[in-house]
Amino acid sequence: MIPKRRLQEEAFFSRQASKKRKAIIKEGIDYVRTTGVSVREAWRVLDNPMQLPSQRPCLYLSFEEFSGAVQAALNAQKSIGGRIRELRLRAGLTIEELATKTRISERSVSAHEAGQKIPRASSLGEYQSVFEKELGIKLNQNLESSS
Repeated sequence: MIPKRRLQEEAFFSRQASKKRKAIIKEGIDYVRTTGVSVREAWRVLDNPMQLPSQRPCLYLSFEEFSGAVQAALNAQKSIGGRIRELRLRAGLTIEELATKTRISERSVSAHEAGQKIPRASSLGEYQSVFEKELGIKLNQNLESSS
């Protein structure tokens, strides 16, 4: 039988490792977005052998896990941006008009469309209400037709 204290310690370290994995993935996403390098290059930069061993990502997740998570985040970001652009054009709105109607800055609307920024849930709600009103269709939270 495993002592209760040891189980608590294992649970603690498991939570810490999970937080570290999330932080590494977020750092990878930010690095790929800002520099435009490949996911493999981002991994090489983050997994620098000159770092302290405890700071190296390879201790917390494999390259495959890292690559899959970063690619999924980048693809989701691009697809929602494309959807915003598609709906804006269907509604016959300019970026400026959409920004005014949603009360989101033109810069943010443009960044959302280009896939440079992921819209917050509140911004998605604003987009959803404007597009539903303009196009007369029902949309879900991902700006896809829900009918």
